[in-house]
Amino acid sequence: MARERKAKPDLVSRDYTIHLAKYTHKTTFKSKTPRAIKKIKEFATKAMGTKDVRLDVDVNKFVWSQGVRNPPKRIRVRLSRKRNEDEDADEKLYTYVQLVKVPKTLYYDVVDGVFCARMESESEGWLSFGISSGGGMVPAEAVIGIPDDGTVLKYDLTSKSDSGVVAMSDDKQTLMDTSIEQADGMTIMTFAKIMDEDQYPLVIGDNTCIYAQASSNTLGYHGGNRGSFTLTLQESTTGTSSTAAAGGTNPTESAATTPAPEGTAPGDNGSSSGNVARSVGTLLLSAGAAVAWFGL
Repeated sequence: MARERKAKPDLVSRDYTIHLAKYTHKTTFKSKTPRAIKKIKEFATKAMGTKDVRLDVDVNKFVWSQGVRNPPKRIRVRLSRKRNEDEDADEKLYTYVQLVKVPKTLYYDVVDGVFCARMESESEGWLSFGISSGGGMVPAEAVIGIPDDGTVLKYDLTSKSDSGVVAMSDDKQTLMDTSIEQADGMTIMTFAKIMDEDQYPLVIGDNTCIYAQASSNTLGYHGGNRGSFTLTLQESTTGTSSTAAAGGTNPTESAATTPAPEGTAPGDNGSSSGNVARSVGTLLLSAGAAVAWFGL
């Protein structure tokens, strides 16, 4: 006797990660992004069992954000099976595809006037952390990590066009312990930044910060994957010891960064402010590094 199949429930929502790279890597340049859109619809049809598939506008924006030649390698979507409001429609159900924003985590501490940070994203692409008095992209200053270049640098943000995102001059590139790495679909950026410098300093207390990430490892348009958040800083209660500020979560030990340069006294020409004689990795792997989640 054949086992009776259970009918799928009419209304259901599920989250999926679609690996678009395997569908587009052999496609001609002009067909890559259209093919990615097509594959999302085909995936939704197969997963949800509906012929009618409708993409939210943010899905289209995200897939097209890098142009016709560079669709994202993967996309996280929420598929929701819904009833068609038109009672005369041939298809009683349709699938609605929404973009699921990838969570990002910022581990940080403040030691001797230096902001030490490690930013993690559960996707691949360039990462950016910025300071903006108004909470917008411009005017602002940002630390941007570009995996393809292997660089983590400070940028002035003066307009939303590519020409308005400009790396600061060499004499202003004062970041320490910088790294940008990718593994297991994640992107991890670390840096240590002097707080009281440039046009938009970080302060003890509340700071209005911005973030962005794209699906590409080269700097370009980030689509809807950006936003602002309030970062409340306090001086580490342990001074120059290796214990970070209380309260928070620790990253894994496998992500330690390169050692910090030897500290120099204030006023010297070195890249350090005060005595910062340890690595960001050591600091953030200590017990109780403060942590902030954003982009959820």
